[in-house]
Amino acid sequence: MSLAIPAFADLTKATRTVLYGDVAGDGAFTPGLTQVKANTVTADGVILNIKAAVSQAGVVSPSLTTMYSPNSNLMLMGIFGAGGSVTGSATLSNVFRVPGLQATLTATPPGLAQPPMQSVTVDYVTPNARLRAVATPADASQPLAAPPQCELSATTSVGACVLGGKVAADAANGKLSQWSLGATWTRMVAEEGKGGVGGLSGQQWGAVVTDNAPGSSSSSSAPTRSATFSFHQLLHGGETSLAAEYSMPLLPPGSTPDHNYALSLG
Repeated sequence: MSLAIPAFADLTKATRTVLYGDVAGDGAFTPGLTQVKANTVTADGVILNIKAAVSQAGVVSPSLTTMYSPNSNLMLMGIFGAGGSVTGSATLSNVFRVPGLQATLTATPPGLAQPPMQSVTVDYVTPNARLRAVATPADASQPLAAPPQCELSATTSVGACVLGGKVAADAANGKLSQWSLGATWTRMVAEEGKGGVGGLSGQQWGAVVTDNAPGSSSSSSAPTRSATFSFHQLLHGGETSLAAEYSMPLLPPGSTPDHNYALSLG
């Protein structure tokens, strides 16, 4: 048994994001928060995921996620967050009748009191590989005023290892703005449950090298290239229950090493 091949963005997700999420209550752990969740499906087939995060001070942050699939190739999603934020997306599968090829358009409605956001993501997934292209406007308030920023990434599996890479470029000047190479090795074992296999658990080790300024002068005082090593304890088919991360700068030969590092534990 094995996990699905992740996109490179998920392969290199920061440990703090895995543990605590991009927003409050969105990760594996929610320190200082009490969560209440409810899921239901309407008679028309609309899936409703309702969540409320309550802080120790009694502040309630509600959110609602709606999902509706009018047919097997289209999924519509709306996320209504705390403070009136709204994000919508539409995912079309089997684009051009190609199995595994899907496109997702994500955007915030205009006219709301929240930062505008738009992106187009194209995924091509096979049993052993995943390719992804993402385009985002250089200026979200004027999405058609300039060429977009683009990311291309790929991941593939070799046994228990997942290897991947990503390049990001600004289409306006045609120059790379970032590149990354990474790999994870996962050891998963089947847990015995009543009547058979009860789930998966195991460990995952990862290493990623990133350059945030390709082609820049090596004389720069601030290192732009770094290496990150991570460890995840996985439970319940891939859910993280414990994670640690160590990051270090990669300086040119002859430079004085900087021993500052970041370590996150959960």
